[in-house]
Amino acid sequence: MPFKKKLFGNVRLLYVEDDADAREHTASFLRAYFKEVISADNGETALALYRNVSPDMILTDLRMPCMDGIKMSRIIRETDPGIPIVILSAHCDASELLPAVKLKLDDYLLKPFSRDILLEALARSARSLPFFSKKVYDFGDGVRYVFAKKSIVGPDTTYPLTHHESDLLELFICKEGEIVTYEEIETYVYKGEYMSPDAIKTLVKKLRKKVPDGRIINIISIGYQLR
Repeated sequence: MPFKKKLFGNVRLLYVEDDADAREHTASFLRAYFKEVISADNGETALALYRNVSPDMILTDLRMPCMDGIKMSRIIRETDPGIPIVILSAHCDASELLPAVKLKLDDYLLKPFSRDILLEALARSARSLPFFSKKVYDFGDGVRYVFAKKSIVGPDTTYPLTHHESDLLELFICKEGEIVTYEEIETYVYKGEYMSPDAIKTLVKKLRKKVPDGRIINIISIGYQLR
């Protein structure tokens, strides 16, 4: 898998999907990355589970029987405006997108989607969680990346990162030891907007000046790797 197992090791995820096969398959996959995955087959059941188990994040289908994902999210938002919610849907039309936008949902994925795309969306959404904002990545020799500060902190120097630099470094950290392709950088850092190879190379060059030498490796014609 391209993302580190137990990437969301402190996170309890509520996953809502009415298709039994899709729910079982996706929940099984996600359990390798989360502390716990609690699943439900409709919004009404999910709402009851939300009140009982207090999940940290929600991943939900849009169209479901009993209660759809929008209505469920609206009820949850009334008392919990900060919980990350990612919506899944096989459809894309204004009548569905507008209510989702008004609820300030964290992401909206169209089915079918790849596992990497799903994990990237969940990783972006998880940044607002308190225990993620306190995370520290240790480069060694007293040099650390502090997620909450979006900065690389050393014994004598602190390097604040730009928004794109911090997004890129966090992607490298999520996939430490794995190759990060140019396409993945476009998806995660630039939200799918096309960026030329030269623009990506320039961003990596700037980031390399702030991290310890030799940690970001160029993989010719493919992408980069954090070692």
